Amino acid sequence: MRSRESYENLVGKLVDRTVLVTGGAGFLGSNIVERVRQLGSEVTVLDDFSTSRRELLPNHPKLRIVKGDLRDEEIVSQCVRD
Repeated sequence: MRSRESYENLVGKLVDRTVLVTGGAGFLGSNIVERVRQLGSEVTVLDDFSTSRRELLPNHPKLRIVKGDLRDEEIVSQCVRD
């Protein structure tokens, strides 16, 4: 089952990593954040909160939330550098 292999391969690459999730405070993004965090990864969420809610994200020591716009190169650079 090729799609299952692809999924497991992707999941394996996310274990114990640092992951940037853009739009991570929305419905879909917050679910992605939770799943990646469960894999032991540190997660940085970049969201402008225009259509999302902070309450969808858990308080967790491996979760960093940055309010900003994906089009802002300086903020994106900061998210991937730190």
